[in-house]
Amino acid sequence: MNKPENIHEVLPGIFMFRERGGLSAIKPEVNIYILAGHDGLIFDAGYGSRGAVAGLARHVRLVGEYYKSQNRRFALTRVLPSHAHPDHFSGLRRIRDALGCRVLLTRNIAERIGSRESFYRHFEADAFEDYLVKRKPLGRVLDRLRLSAFRAVNEKIYGMEFLDDPDEIIPDESAVSINGEPWLVFPSPGHSSDHISLYSEKKGVLFAGDNVLRSITTWLGPPDSSLEDYLRSLERIRRLPELNTILSAHGSPVVNPRERVAEILEYRKKRTLEVLDETRKRGGRGITVDRLVRMFYPRENIFKREMARGWIVLTLKHLESRGYCTRGVNGTTVFFTAGEDAPRAEDLFSEIGRSDGRP
Repeated sequence: MNKPENIHEVLPGIFMFRERGGLSAIKPEVNIYILAGHDGLIFDAGYGSRGAVAGLARHVRLVGEYYKSQNRRFALTRVLPSHAHPDHFSGLRRIRDALGCRVLLTRNIAERIGSRESFYRHFEADAFEDYLVKRKPLGRVLDRLRLSAFRAVNEKIYGMEFLDDPDEIIPDESAVSINGEPWLVFPSPGHSSDHISLYSEKKGVLFAGDNVLRSITTWLGPPDSSLEDYLRSLERIRRLPELNTILSAHGSPVVNPRERVAEILEYRKKRTLEVLDETRKRGGRGITVDRLVRMFYPRENIFKREMARGWIVLTLKHLESRGYCTRGVNGTTVFFTAGEDAPRAEDLFSEIGRSDGRP
């Protein structure tokens, strides 16, 4: 039996199933990976609707039939998500039921997806504390109404299904055997604090989840992203001893991984310096998040601007934490100032990338 045209073997023994999305950036296509063999693993679980999981199950059956036609053993025994965002964990329960896979989770991911309450406690942002928006009383009421609507729509669009009974909890950093070969699970926070990656030094392959994408930048924003953690994770990825291919949760494989990681690092540093420069230009008048959003995205629609607000807020908070700028509040306006005596911009990233001895 020749390999069916409708299964995509991105690397020997590694198949990619691209789960359809919709509504553009709200529900993007997501890649689910099948590490095929006698003791295989599914990396990431995608959306949780019946149709989404049925599509994955059909793809798994095709891969299994192909393997058996080649007299090769095929069994998928586990499924492991990269982090607790809805497009990565929602399919776990249905995948376990449909394919008989055991669910592996790190403790951080398990704590977030165990219930509706724990999920929203970790991921729902506060307008003032997280997004630097100070609401009037009516605005706070409207925020609560929007939040209720967001929960309902969110769960419907993604088919979110929480899971409080994983089959195994593994450490954030742990060795796992897949098809008799050693793989390393390691923490890679930044996009989210619970994010993990899966790496094979022998193959030079990294499953990077949302942290490294081929042609777009990773979304960063409150309440669970960290700019500094993200830069540190990228530096760790760049130091991996063998790195030939990065397989991402969205888009195509990254075949120039070290160059792409270096490009992302430089982009994030460039954006940080731009925010600092614009803040300094305003002098004692200060600058607001809204002004920065309009400056960087003058022609984008309101949805894209709101998405971009996240990284700008994180960048200002990072600069504030390092003593580069100071926050002030005037009525309902939150602003930042940076004086001439602020630390040198060249030193901003001096501590990022210092080796901790890990690959």
